[in-house]
Amino acid sequence: MNYRCGLLIFFIACQQIVFAQSNIRIDGDFSDWEDVEVLYDNSLSGQTNRIKEIKVINDDRYLYCQFTVNTEIDLMDNSELGIHFDTDDNLNTGVSECGLGVELTFYFSERYGFLDGNIIFHSDINLLAMPTVTSQQFEIAIALEEIPNIGATIGICMTETNGFASEPFKYDVVQDPHQVDEFELEKSALADFRILSYNVQFDGLFDSFTGPQQEDIIRAIDPDIIAFQEIYDHPASDVKQILDNLLPNPNGWEAITFFSDVMVFTKYDVIATSTILGNEVSLLALPNNKSLAIFNVHFPCCDNDLQRQQEVDHLMSVIRDKSESFKIDFDYPDDLPYIITGDFNFVGEAQNITSILEGDIVYNSTYGEDFMPDIDGSSITDANPYNTGIASNHTWNNPFGSYVPGKLDFFFYTDSALELENTYVLNTLGLDNNTLNGLGLSRDHTTEASDHLPIVADFSFKNSVNTEDQLGFQKTIEAYPNPTDGQLNLQNTDTRLSQYYRLVSSQGELISTGSINNQSLQMHDLNAGMYLLLVLDGDNWRLIDKIIVY
Repeated sequence: MNYRCGLLIFFIACQQIVFAQSNIRIDGDFSDWEDVEVLYDNSLSGQTNRIKEIKVINDDRYLYCQFTVNTEIDLMDNSELGIHFDTDDNLNTGVSECGLGVELTFYFSERYGFLDGNIIFHSDINLLAMPTVTSQQFEIAIALEEIPNIGATIGICMTETNGFASEPFKYDVVQDPHQVDEFELEKSALADFRILSYNVQFDGLFDSFTGPQQEDIIRAIDPDIIAFQEIYDHPASDVKQILDNLLPNPNGWEAITFFSDVMVFTKYDVIATSTILGNEVSLLALPNNKSLAIFNVHFPCCDNDLQRQQEVDHLMSVIRDKSESFKIDFDYPDDLPYIITGDFNFVGEAQNITSILEGDIVYNSTYGEDFMPDIDGSSITDANPYNTGIASNHTWNNPFGSYVPGKLDFFFYTDSALELENTYVLNTLGLDNNTLNGLGLSRDHTTEASDHLPIVADFSFKNSVNTEDQLGFQKTIEAYPNPTDGQLNLQNTDTRLSQYYRLVSSQGELISTGSINNQSLQMHDLNAGMYLLLVLDGDNWRLIDKIIVY
């Protein structure tokens, strides 16, 4: 047991410190609230309204509230709910509201409130709230240090804009110390690769102020694969130059882009890639004959629920159909592990998330039937990284905007084939000075660099995924010389394989097709770079070789 004497939040005493029974995390998962007492229960009040129950708990950093309503709502857009705190438990101070003298109020739909008569916004009280999407349950946290003169007992109630107010209730503030989940910043020794997803906010990688900060962050994370979003006005070659200087790689960083704002960069070989309505999918060959598909997305923002769901449905239909899909132009093996990452902008309907996790396509007449998206016929998994040093899974925060921090960036992955070894949201606000110094970062690095926080995951392969087996890599057709500066000779050495071939660019553009009769292809007019040679094996096009033109 630990003992501490002196001033601790509300009391001056020498007291035994008892750790909180519930280590609350603001993450949209309410299992950590199961043992917390219900302080308002609508079923006992005899009233009919949307607010069903309210729970409250605190530690020495945050006051937490969890509440349930009887219909699915978007808390920050259409909830029409307000929460009120009588912070000194004195009816004669503050503003009269539902039988209390209220000092602190926050209206969720309006996204502002009042503290001691002054207007406030979410950043003034470090308000956190989850989930970001529609739900019947929500949880919030308010920083205690932002509530002046808070007493040992506070009064609480909630209201709706239709005039309903819950019965007020009292809560006795306790002294439990804040608990932070352990996190590991180093790449897991068990991992086969580390992936970073980062929305750099309007070409922030090239801004004179945010660019150096983002470079520091990328260097500290040291990823093997990077999925960028919001690179609008710079070609991939500019990003590649930064990465080659920042994190030198013997073979250089390979770039994947389709003239949209999503770009993938990798230390590994790119086998093929294709665009999906401004999003993209790439097939990578990793060391030890392992392969992987990466989907990098940037879905429509804000109240554009219709288009966002359509893009989700479109993406999932590609994953369902794989090599049979007409929407991508390369062979996609049925048992290939994959990760869907990026800025999903999930700020509206919860159905968006359900559609990805469970293959629940909404517009079936356009995008086809539902399916289970994992390789083994089950749901895929949300890696759900948490902030470093902060008990929240938000990935976006604009302290100058009206919306509270939200979870917009994800890693969805096939857990039947991939093992999540480590994951986190890098938030320098939650790191101590020693850790920051070791990383070469400052406390405000991630906050100032972008409105999105970088999300990181270390994965290993559960089973050996062999590029040669899965991609039909068979040296039965010889292609020489390789590299070539103009002429490529093709020779078939195995009559069991079809003699039909395709030559495509690394972006999937068809360059040449025909039958192989020990012929020569003239490649003088092609740009320097990598090209893919495929042959028709049964009903599938199989990768035979990567051709380098110089």
